[in-house]
Amino acid sequence: MSGVHLSTPAARCCVKGSDAPAALAAAGLELPARPNRWIRAADGTWCLRLGSGEYLLAHDDEAAAVERLRGRLADHGGVAHVLLRSDRCVHLTGPRSTERLLQVCDIDERIFVRDPHTVALVLLADVAVVLHAEPGGYRIWCDPTWLPHLVETFHALDARSTSTRLVP
Repeated sequence: MSGVHLSTPAARCCVKGSDAPAALAAAGLELPARPNRWIRAADGTWCLRLGSGEYLLAHDDEAAAVERLRGRLADHGGVAHVLLRSDRCVHLTGPRSTERLLQVCDIDERIFVRDPHTVALVLLADVAVVLHAEPGGYRIWCDPTWLPHLVETFHALDARSTSTRLVP
């Protein structure tokens, strides 16, 4: 059975604008080279590049990470727009995580095998999410208002699969 657990990254923001890549690089942040990719820096900061000028940044444990980034952007004259985000994460883990994902999301999961740092913007159980693979499963970023729906969906799939028996 797959596991579902939730997390609220301690710090998260979105940096947008045509000047975002240059401003973030000048502030010393390691960036994915192309859109729809992610990097996790040595300090634990997630950097998801969603487009040519949009980055989702998060840190799972350290609340001050975004404030430090804002300070570094200001120090380097960055003019990128920094927007605070309230995204939550659903972690879908375990040996059946891909099976569960494919029941509610129309995606070719092989994209994550070809490039494990791929970010996909998809509809999952009719909710717009940012999805990427992580060791042992998937990390699903969503607006917190949709969190109960996604969790309920995955729990229902698990309950159905463990209570259904095939009769010969």
